Amino acid sequence: MFNLIRNEFHVHKVHLIVNLMLIFFLYFVARDNFPLLFIGLILTLLFTRNMYFYDIRNNSEVLMNSLPVSRKQIVTSKYVTVTLFALICFSFSMVLNMFFNMYGKLTLFEFVTTLTILAIFMAFFFPSYYLFGPVFIRYAMVLLVVLIFAVGPMVLNLGVKNNFWGLLHLFEQYSIQFAMSMLAVIAVLISLSWLLSYRIYEAKEL
Repeated sequence: MFNLIRNEFHVHKVHLIVNLMLIFFLYFVARDNFPLLFIGLILTLLFTRNMYFYDIRNNSEVLMNSLPVSRKQIVTSKYVTVTLFALICFSFSMVLNMFFNMYGKLTLFEFVTTLTILAIFMAFFFPSYYLFGPVFIRYAMVLLVVLIFAVGPMVLNLGVKNNFWGLLHLFEQYSIQFAMSMLAVIAVLISLSWLLSYRIYEAKEL
């Protein structure tokens, strides 16, 4: 499985470098519109989509299934690759902020919220792709991108104006308990998603 993950990063190394350059550029340009980790989150969602577009275009699934690896390992490698890509983007954003400090201190609320959004995306994306295939990639992801860039900023601004409807205050009171609870929910959500993806892919005929 390690070789599968290494191969994903080798194939998409240019994409990773370009995304890090985008984060560097947008760090200075979009700082008034988005939270610190939001740019890395969006780029991770797009990376996930492009990763599967590459597999579809190059018929990579047939090649991977001809290798001495199980379908469980193939599915797991996709989850791990996206998670590592997100961590690289988030880490790069935080290192930038350590040097330039244009966003202020990263709050636990922002960190947990970003991880939760990523987990929800992964939990629905992977099983949906293995169930519906390229059709899901073409249409659902386009809709998602439109919602993120059209609806996302409006919801964010509305939340800021209304102090996130008291959620931020509640989080500040029980920050550690809330963070631990959300991490537990994320772990369960991703585990169930992985299991569903594996079951669907295992039963799938290529």
